[in-house]
Amino acid sequence: MNGDIWFVADSMHCHHGFLKTFTKASNLFDVTATQDWVNCEARADIEVDNTTILKNVPVT
Repeated sequence: MNGDIWFVADSMHCHHGFLKTFTKASNLFDVTATQDWVNCEARADIEVDNTTILKNVPVT
């Protein structure tokens, strides 16, 4: 019986660690996906000596 209690405690600790890791990784993926999306949407004109040579060019 005593061994069963430790097994449950270890399992709960492992599960908690997994959830923390998953949450942090999920947040990182959200930030990366947001950055990628913004980089795809960002556009700019390229000007040389006040003359626009390219319009609406992707930033990345």
